[in-house]
Order: sequence, then C-alpha cells, then structure tokens
Amino acid sequence: MKKKKADAKLPFYIKVGDTAIGFGKNSRQNDYLSFKKARKNDMFLHINEFSGSHVVIFNDQPNNEEILTAAEICLILSNKTVGDVQFCQVKEIKKGTDQGKVQLNSYKLITLNKIRSDTYNLLLHQKRFDN
Repeated sequence: MKKKKADAKLPFYIKVGDTAIGFGKNSRQNDYLSFKKARKNDMFLHINEFSGSHVVIFNDQPNNEEILTAAEICLILSNKTVGDVQFCQVKEIKKGTDQGKVQLNSYKLITLNKIRSDTYNLLLHQKRFDN
C-alpha cells in the first residue's frame, strides 16, 4: 500500500522527441511537479483564468512543437478545446497560499483554437515520473 500512496503525488509525462513534458492531475501532483521536479529555467504552462493542471516542459529552450503540445495538454486536462494558455520559465512562478496554486510574475499567452489529434494520441502513452 505504501507504493500507491507515494505514487499519488507523482505527476505524469509524455515525450516529444527527446524532451519530457510533465503534468499534474491534482493539486498535490501540481506542487510536486512545479516546485520539486522542475528546474528554474524549464518552461511552465497553465490554462489562463481557470483551475487546471500544471504543465512543465523540461527544456529551457523548447521549440514551437514542444510549446504547442504542452499548451494543448493544458487545455485537454482542463476539459477545453479552445482557450488561452500562460507560459513562462519556472523561475517566474511562486507558490500560492493553497496547495496547487501559483502566482506568475510575468508570462506570455498562447491562444489555441483547436487541439491536434496527435496530442490526444500522445496522452495515451503517458507515464509516471519515478521518485
């Protein structure tokens, strides 16, 4: 039983090329991903103006494909198909007062009008991070 309890905090990830894109599915996983697993120059993404998953691109210079895929994951995990996604380096976020909440010092927005089927397919192959 201990393993299951420990796994509850571990976020998920997919790979785009050689780059891992991690995401949480609850506040505990979001905190672990953003404040324990991510490095300060990795890219952080979150749906704008809604509660949702934290998404981290484990690359300090992600390409357009990695950013687009991560932004689409933000929407999918928020049960949306269109919307705005905030993105910035992890060093631009700070922990909020509640678990899973963050404040962004500065960010850019990406607006998505659809989600590609390839991104849905990638999510079928998600894995959990190891400790």
